[in-house]
Amino acid sequence: MSSFFNTDDTKEEYNASEPVNDRARWTDQFVHLLGHTGGYTPEEAITALDEHGLLPDVLHFDPSEPAAYPNGRTFTEDVIDIRVAFLTKNEAPPTGLTPHTDTLDRFPYLGDPHPATTS
Repeated sequence: MSSFFNTDDTKEEYNASEPVNDRARWTDQFVHLLGHTGGYTPEEAITALDEHGLLPDVLHFDPSEPAAYPNGRTFTEDVIDIRVAFLTKNEAPPTGLTPHTDTLDRFPYLGDPHPATTS
């Protein structure tokens, strides 16, 4: 998430900091950005940050619930689409692109290379 919320001036500090300090250190910057990108009011921004569990920036997983963002995420989820929709208050909704279907169920997960085509 830091790449969406941090500038070149702040990304190193953000990435080096402990998640336990994220809320105190980064809430104001995240709220400002959400106001700018999505027209969120400060109250809406804080509510959205809480609903998405972004501060601290830790990916949560509850094994009793299905794996899908924001409860973990699956290999084929389009996280960029999810984040852009969130940042713009759904003014730029997910594109509807579908994930590849030729992935493997084991590492490295990428499917076999597609054969070269000639015209």
